[in-house]
Amino acid sequence: VEAQSLVSAAHPSTWMTLMVNGEAVGNHSFGGREAPCFVIPRAAPASGDRLLHVELLIANPVSPLQLGLSEDGRKLGLLLIGMRLFGL
Repeated sequence: VEAQSLVSAAHPSTWMTLMVNGEAVGNHSFGGREAPCFVIPRAAPASGDRLLHVELLIANPVSPLQLGLSEDGRKLGLLLIGMRLFGL
């Protein structure tokens, strides 16, 4: 995951939980532009359609408007730049 978290002096970090098929598999605290790496365990919960449903849940989202970065009032928490999934 490559992302820019929406942070400021009053809101210095963003907490993110990685969910796979509805179950949490990892957490990360963002403090700026980072490239966190999550390992999805081989025993990740299976879905009936054999797909991985990946979600990024933001615990304390803020909007770019709240931080004075733009007029965008959506509570995003982070700006996703890219995401890569590969097998080991």
